[in-house]
Amino acid sequence: MLGPSKGLEHVFGLTDKPAHAIAAFAVTQILFAVAPRRRRTDLAVVMLVFGVLTELAQGLTGRSMSLADFSADALGIGIALLPRMIEQLRRLVRTSPDATFASLAWADRRRGGSRRSRTSAPQLTRRTRDRVSLDGR
Repeated sequence: MLGPSKGLEHVFGLTDKPAHAIAAFAVTQILFAVAPRRRRTDLAVVMLVFGVLTELAQGLTGRSMSLADFSADALGIGIALLPRMIEQLRRLVRTSPDATFASLAWADRRRGGSRRSRTSAPQLTRRTRDRVSLDGR
């Protein structure tokens, strides 16, 4: 699992790959709890980089470097990220049911939506326009 403890996953009745996925899920959830103000997607990218570096370090120290282990890590990180992504989608559907992908991309603050002029905006429905202006975007 985490560290050079060969065979520890068998104590819990797991094989290597599920142990990697569970460990990555647990560490990602802990990271989400430790840094609640950070975007979860950014934290997930940090965890993916950590997974790559861990596999590279294993290759340098004589242990086996495995793409399957990294894939299991990525699966655990993705499963940890999934509930938040679903909740964001549900909130978006509730607040802007008639919004198009183009209008949402235009209003996205991370992509400079609040700095764009209103003339470059795609056609928004009245309800989406009102929501965008109320949110200050």
